[in-house]
Amino acid sequence: MAFENIFLEGLPDYEGGVITEATKVGPGLRDDRKPEKLEPIFNVGEEYTEDEFKEKLKNNRGHWEVSKIGLSGRHYLGRRWVRVRWNEGKITEVEYLDPEPTEKEDKASWIRVVKETSAEEFNAYVKKLVDLGFEIIYENQIENNLFRELVKGEKHVYAYYMANTKTARIVDDKTSIKLPDFGYEYEAKEGEKTEIYQYGLRYGHMQNGLSCDCGMLYIVKLADNSLFIVDGGEYEQSTDQVIEHVMDLFHKITKTKKGEKIRIAAYYVTHAHDDHMDLFSKLIKVYHEELQLERVVYNFPSDWHYHLMPQTYIMIDRILKYYPDVKYLQAHTGQKFSLANTEFEVLQTLEDGLFEPGMRCAENRFGGFNDTSLVLRLHFDGKKFDFLGDIDDDAEQVILSHYSKEYLKTDMVQVAHHLINNLQYLYDVLQPTIALIPQHSNDRTRENHPAIKPIRRHVKEEDIYFAHDGTDGFRVENGEIVHFFHTDMVGGEYDGSDT
Repeated sequence: MAFENIFLEGLPDYEGGVITEATKVGPGLRDDRKPEKLEPIFNVGEEYTEDEFKEKLKNNRGHWEVSKIGLSGRHYLGRRWVRVRWNEGKITEVEYLDPEPTEKEDKASWIRVVKETSAEEFNAYVKKLVDLGFEIIYENQIENNLFRELVKGEKHVYAYYMANTKTARIVDDKTSIKLPDFGYEYEAKEGEKTEIYQYGLRYGHMQNGLSCDCGMLYIVKLADNSLFIVDGGEYEQSTDQVIEHVMDLFHKITKTKKGEKIRIAAYYVTHAHDDHMDLFSKLIKVYHEELQLERVVYNFPSDWHYHLMPQTYIMIDRILKYYPDVKYLQAHTGQKFSLANTEFEVLQTLEDGLFEPGMRCAENRFGGFNDTSLVLRLHFDGKKFDFLGDIDDDAEQVILSHYSKEYLKTDMVQVAHHLINNLQYLYDVLQPTIALIPQHSNDRTRENHPAIKPIRRHVKEEDIYFAHDGTDGFRVENGEIVHFFHTDMVGGEYDGSDT
């Protein structure tokens, strides 16, 4: 049946199926709300006990940490971090850590989900759009799943149909660059290869201001000597020493001299948790003049559903400040794009979990925040590497419902959620031969721990690499993935530096 109200602004009704309400998705490079204008909750000279200081921070979207001078805290105020220092019962300092956020706004993207539909009804809807003057600028088919991107003037629509679940999703995308305008091709010369590095972050127990047991950072050196950066660690892992070491590594693997600008072809964020962006956000704050950021890839939920982590807006505002011409791709399932001679394939986004029955995201909300992770597959030199972010069992169920075992099989995998989540089915389908784990090698690795058992069913012990043990590099030689690079982890507990 046709939906009685407006399907999506400026789009025709979808004939057939069971149509959900319209739902917001994605803030893009800007939120669709103006920044709040607020005053700091602390003032210099005010007196608090230690417990009162911590409690007030906690109640105002902040947290405290051990500092060299008593305690320090950060609270989120109008899309800016405010640093507060407390010593011997008094507030001794209040300072904004970031400039005023951008006033420029994007309109939100919207999605409708059509259940119990067919490929014929989906194709009929695409034809409706074409008859109205829309042009198909991208199309793809994975098994029986269909993907189309269409434009008409400023109107930008991404539509896709997942055959196994008989579900279509129509996105009125108001934030993203058009896919054909995003990537670029490069013909690799002899000896030029894609290289993948798992960066050696420090992992410890969760202690505010000292250490954490999460965060991850991956670096892909493309054949044209540019970099593809994935996520970044928690602020406790982002010491000044680590930031300097990351830059040194960039220069080392690109064979560039200090001071010479490094091209970042794209920065990809799996999801909007701060332990997946703090380090990169600090990196561009400190070294933006030495880094050339060209593209950004993510798909975050609208805070219509979730109040996003404050660091999301800090990161976005810094990107806009230092790289105002950056290209943003709001990733959608079924997209493929090339950077240099490496192909990237979007296997799943948070949009796939909307309105799925029997799950935490069965209505117009998402499940656990980790299930909003974007799953990206990298095709390099005849091999495949899957970034899973922090997906949990809901997202696991969705991806397994959409593709066959044959299609999902891979060569390398970034193990989901720092080996915290107990995914009992996905790894048996992926069947990787190399596993990269953003975690401490002594944590969650006991023989009786369920999370690592499915990894060990397919990966030899010597091919399991933990980030805490150091930075490891991989590339393809003679048709096989080889481990060719290692350097020890640097850094210790958090040094109290600004992030």
